[in-house]
Amino acid sequence: MHALNYTMILSGPEAQQLATYISWLMFGVRGGIVAGVLFILPSLFILTALTWVY
Repeated sequence: MHALNYTMILSGPEAQQLATYISWLMFGVRGGIVAGVLFILPSLFILTALTWVY
């Protein structure tokens, strides 16, 4: 609950911030970076493919 409250005060999507925060708590800075990158990577690929198709 503390982590959810922490992410709610920050701007932006809470799901990404919560995943990054939990990974940071469990695995340190490297875990947070990996979770943040892997969270946005699928949407990046989808948008790149849609842009290419368009």
